[in-house]
Amino acid sequence: MVESLVKHTNMRGRPGQIATPAIIVISIFAVMFFGTVTFFVYQFQRGSSNKNTTKNENVNKKSNKNTNTAVNTNTATAPDRTPHEKIPDTWKTYTNTTVGYSLRYPATWSVEESVIPDHPIQKITVRYITLKNPGTQLGLIIGVRRVGDAFSIGERTTAPDGEMKAGIPITIGQTTIPTTDLLVDGKTTATFYHPLKPFGFAYLEGREVQAELGILSVPGVKNTVTDLLAAADTQIANTIMTTLRFTDVVSPLTPPPPSAPPLGQYSVETYRKTPTSKPDTRLVNLDGGKRKVVIESTRAQAGLAAGFGLLAFAFPAYGTTLYFQEQELKTGAISTAIWSYDTASGRLTKQAYPAVGWGKVVTNRARTRTIYVSSTNRDDSGDIKTMYHLDLITNTLTSIITLRDTQTFSSGWGGTTNAFNFTFKSTDVATYTFYDQTTGNKQTKLAKTKLGDGQIVLPGADPSLQR
Repeated sequence: MVESLVKHTNMRGRPGQIATPAIIVISIFAVMFFGTVTFFVYQFQRGSSNKNTTKNENVNKKSNKNTNTAVNTNTATAPDRTPHEKIPDTWKTYTNTTVGYSLRYPATWSVEESVIPDHPIQKITVRYITLKNPGTQLGLIIGVRRVGDAFSIGERTTAPDGEMKAGIPITIGQTTIPTTDLLVDGKTTATFYHPLKPFGFAYLEGREVQAELGILSVPGVKNTVTDLLAAADTQIANTIMTTLRFTDVVSPLTPPPPSAPPLGQYSVETYRKTPTSKPDTRLVNLDGGKRKVVIESTRAQAGLAAGFGLLAFAFPAYGTTLYFQEQELKTGAISTAIWSYDTASGRLTKQAYPAVGWGKVVTNRARTRTIYVSSTNRDDSGDIKTMYHLDLITNTLTSIITLRDTQTFSSGWGGTTNAFNFTFKSTDVATYTFYDQTTGNKQTKLAKTKLGDGQIVLPGADPSLQR
């Protein structure tokens, strides 16, 4: 048919020229041929492309899987908080001569001493130091006092809010103390190097220590710290604590037994109810920086005469008993009795103990024992022969020494009172001097008394003095 069509076309066209209809038909077949070829080429290429894409996707998935696994198995760990075993030679030494202690710290750090004579919240003098790495928010606050010192050593006045968790132990000298971390929203915001209860002090070699590492609010500091566990300076602070050392240590201080209740921070205030009223005293408690009046009028509660009141005689470090001495407040006349106050029951009791009067009373640094001599007669010319020992924890009084003949504890009058020479050398060792009135009040012997279960040791002294 094509041949006929060609012949027919040639008959109508010029010799040697293909007719137009033939060209159209040939073009149609050419298009169909090239279209078919193009389709098969496209399908082949698409199949290859899909295989490559799938292969690449599998490779990528495998690669991603391996990458994610690597991230999960290489989680960053918190910095080490364990104190350095060796202190760098470049570290400086800070010494506090007021309390008697020293410590080491990095040369790039600063030490700031704080003495607040009348703390606006605690109402007493507060002493402490703050160590800081300039440009950071971390501050290590350390307060130290001898047992019995009449000042506070910490800024935190209320119990911290948050979760408490045991931290790492810190060894200071020969004593290892536990630490406590304060967690807020899962982050460590403070570390305490002293027990938060029941006493709030770490007892170290005759000292009471309060120390806290915390996050301070420092104007201008941009490197915000929200978690002490993530701060490198935490290890430095722990190392500083291990360098704490004490001077003029007389004896180790045994901490209160765990079963002993905390006594609290008590003090006696003298006041007048009105400008024309006679003076009176009241007992206050400053625990946690909150002032609470425990006894508004000691005169009224003890049933004393107008113008009399109770003054502090001895306040132990722990237990439940406070001791007072009765006194005429305006003239400071001789005290007439010793009283005890049970902080648990609120009971005030007059004790059948000899009054101190014009004598002398000394309490050891541990605030567990008191020795005193009694002089209730201003005209006794210092003829005082008996020394008493009051155990502040058990509330028991014993006469431990009675001198003989012309011997006396007083060397005579000095100014407006008797002159005595005795003190505590350590927790249970006291030194004292007695005199012979017939030899011009000259010192004759120096004796040491060991106060333990009533035992007395007087090296070189007359055995007849022992009781």
